[in-house]
Amino acid sequence: YNSVIGVFDYAKRIECDVRLTALDIDNFDPITPVYIREFDAHFYVNKIKFEYTSRKSSVVELIKLF
Repeated sequence: YNSVIGVFDYAKRIECDVRLTALDIDNFDPITPVYIREFDAHFYVNKIKFEYTSRKSSVVELIKLF
């Protein structure tokens, strides 16, 4: 975990809207980086603002890996 925390200190943060389901949240692994094709880069997910009663997109804060 210490190496992950070090990445957060110096990385570029991006917020984007993502359509997530309760199943997506249930299967989420915070240690595994995700690839976002629109940015052509890998990211760690730092925060997810998810409301299970809402049909709107969730706001996800991503930290770009170098």
